[in-house]
Amino acid sequence: MLRIELRNVGERSLFVSNYLWPEFVVINLTRGTKKIPPRWCGDSIIRSQSYGIDSFTVLKPGASVVREINIACSELEGHPGYVLPAGWYRGLAEYSMFPREYFAPAAGSVVIPEGVTKARTFAFSITPQASTESLDLEHQIAATTNDVAHCRPKIVKKGSFPTRVNFRPGEKSSGRLPLIEFNILSSGRVVNAQLKQSSGFIEIDRAALNWISTTTFNERESCDVTEAQIAVSVHWQ
Repeated sequence: MLRIELRNVGERSLFVSNYLWPEFVVINLTRGTKKIPPRWCGDSIIRSQSYGIDSFTVLKPGASVVREINIACSELEGHPGYVLPAGWYRGLAEYSMFPREYFAPAAGSVVIPEGVTKARTFAFSITPQASTESLDLEHQIAATTNDVAHCRPKIVKKGSFPTRVNFRPGEKSSGRLPLIEFNILSSGRVVNAQLKQSSGFIEIDRAALNWISTTTFNERESCDVTEAQIAVSVHWQ
C-alpha cells in the first residue's frame, strides 16, 4: 500500500483536490536507472473533465489530504491498483492543478497552489507472499528419475517455506528458477542439497534450498539412493 499525503505546511489556506491520484498526482517510478511504467489493474483510470463540489477541499495550515494506492506483484481481486514486478523501487510524486484558471471559479478567494509540488524521493520494495502449495514434488521427481514404482519417493512431511521473503537492494532476477540438486536416502531423508542455478535473489534461493532439505519422504527398504534435480517454482500471491 502506497500512502500519498498532501499537507499544507504554509500559513495560508489552500484550495486542493480531494482525489489527488491519478488525476492530480503523478508518480514516477524507477528500478535502478530504468523508468518503470506500472501496469494498472481493476477499474479503468478515468480522467474527469468535470468535478463535483466534493472533489475539492480547503486545506487549512497543518491539515492534510490522504490517498492510498494498492501496489502489488499480482492483481488483487476487488482492489484496483498498480501491478509491478517484485523488487526495489524509487519513486517521486508530483502534485499540480493545471490550468489554475479552470479551478478558479470553484476556489473563489482561496489560493490555488502554483506550479508543481514535488515530494521527497522515496524507496520501497514489492515483496511476494509465497504459497506453501508450490510444487507437486512427487510427480516432478518421478518424471526426472528412473526409480521403479515401489522405490519412488512419496512425501511424508512437507518442508518449511517462509510465507514472505525480502529482496535486497541491487538484486536482479536471473530470469531462471532456483535449481536444487539433492539425494533422497532409502530412509526418506534428504541429503546433499545444493543450489545449482540461482534465481538472482538470495532469500528465494535460500528458501527453495531449505524447502527441499526439510522435506521428509517415506522409507523405501532395499531401494537405492534417489538422485534428483528440481527447479523450484513458487506461486506468489
